[in-house]
Amino acid sequence: MIEIKNQFARHSLLWIWVLPLALVFLTPAVVDREQMRVPREEVKTMLLLGQDAERVTRRADALYQSMFVATGAVGWTQKLLTSQGKSTDPVFFRNLARETRKYHDNLWNMVYRAVWRLAGLWPTFLALMLALALPALIDGLVVRAKKVDMFRSHNPVFFWSAGHLFVMVMGVFLVLPLLPFTISISILYGAVAAIALALWVTASNFQTGV
Repeated sequence: MIEIKNQFARHSLLWIWVLPLALVFLTPAVVDREQMRVPREEVKTMLLLGQDAERVTRRADALYQSMFVATGAVGWTQKLLTSQGKSTDPVFFRNLARETRKYHDNLWNMVYRAVWRLAGLWPTFLALMLALALPALIDGLVVRAKKVDMFRSHNPVFFWSAGHLFVMVMGVFLVLPLLPFTISISILYGAVAAIALALWVTASNFQTGV
């Protein structure tokens, strides 16, 4: 059995891999089917951001078909996860079969919604990252350089905290397209602001003191 002894590596594994995967597999089991589809409010958000919602949908459809349907992923999971109950089966098994079909539908509705969100939001996200996150990173590096020139002592607590903050924020961002609720403009801007802040704190405290 592989054991990861580095605490930073374990933290990265938790936030970047374990939590997103847990969300992918657990959310379809506990959320209603309607909540797993693209909300109308997000279509309005796309329009407010200057996106053509129909074009976004066509792009998302093409990506979804090529990545998951044409490759056989949807069909494979349907065989793996669902069961077909018969009318002569006991009630428990009929209900179980219905729940497996619901889970499978929810799973792929969630995946499609994530693809749709990424297809529509990436231009806005890229613009916000260039406008906020990149300057924050550069400013943080400048602050770090000033600290080095002033011969300030190394503070491992700040370095550790800054690195883990950045990993945590990136993990939350990876989960963002999979969230089972509407992503508003405020949530999008807040996510980018959190990434920018995490980048600044990490860069400005990288192996330096306070």
